Amino acid sequence: LGGVGVEEEDENGREVPGWSWKAGVVASAAVCVAVLVPMLKMPVWQPLLAIAFAPAIALISIYALGNTDFNPAATVGKVLQLVFAIASPGNIPANLAAGAVAEAAAVQAGDLMQDLKTGYILGAPPRAQYYAQLIGSAAGVFFSVAAFKLYERAYEIPGPFLGAPQHKIWLDFAYFLNGGTASLPPHALQCAVLAGGVGIILPVLEFMFPRHLHLIPSGVALAIGMYLPPQWILPRFFGALFVMAWRKSDPQSCSHLALVVASGFVVGEGVFSIGTAAMRAAGVPPLSCVGCSPHLMSLTSSTCTGCR
Repeated sequence: LGGVGVEEEDENGREVPGWSWKAGVVASAAVCVAVLVPMLKMPVWQPLLAIAFAPAIALISIYALGNTDFNPAATVGKVLQLVFAIASPGNIPANLAAGAVAEAAAVQAGDLMQDLKTGYILGAPPRAQYYAQLIGSAAGVFFSVAAFKLYERAYEIPGPFLGAPQHKIWLDFAYFLNGGTASLPPHALQCAVLAGGVGIILPVLEFMFPRHLHLIPSGVALAIGMYLPPQWILPRFFGALFVMAWRKSDPQSCSHLALVVASGFVVGEGVFSIGTAAMRAAGVPPLSCVGCSPHLMSLTSSTCTGCR
């Protein structure tokens, strides 16, 4: 945000004051400790240890996000669960809290990278973005809680429509780390070590052969493809094909409008999902049961969310 010597060279007040974000980091860490220690009966050193590891986790997420446009915060946050399985064995709440601290840092770091990069491209002053983010964060505290309560009232969480699969992954991983390798399937540990070795070699190859990057596969992208379910991967695939065909047929309009069209899909679905949740919470019946036939529900391993 600030950089070395930026404040001395910043004559127009465009950059973020170094003291501001540093004070914010200290204050956030203090609040984190003050909340976790009494809530989960954790000694003070445990949340401090999680906070100390959080920047490294955030850097991994930033690298992955910059390469793939996907932030694997939940995945890399489990690294800290491994650390706490050693530092505080058998303490499941502390294990989950440490992972949550790391994931929160990774998510915020990724969002900041995207926001500041966009602002840099558009010529927006970083200080103005910083103030806007402070306002948005303060408002988000209330809106995010209100949104969660709305969805909680409209749907069962976890349930058929909002399965929240991450909660089971986090909990199972915590149990595994504290229960030892005996709970693993056969050869799982060997596969994990092998995959980790390949994941280390790939970025080394990228560094050694920068002119041949197009021949070196991305381990992060491959892992994300394995990690995400098909309902997330397939739309990305078809969207990429659509943009590829659009670029070949009309490169100029594609370069000007592709991001706008994609943003419209994202914003439209996000906004309308709030509306549908509000209608469901108010007891408004569905307009149609198309797609809720038992045959289709069995194919998607789900149940009707509006008619039953």
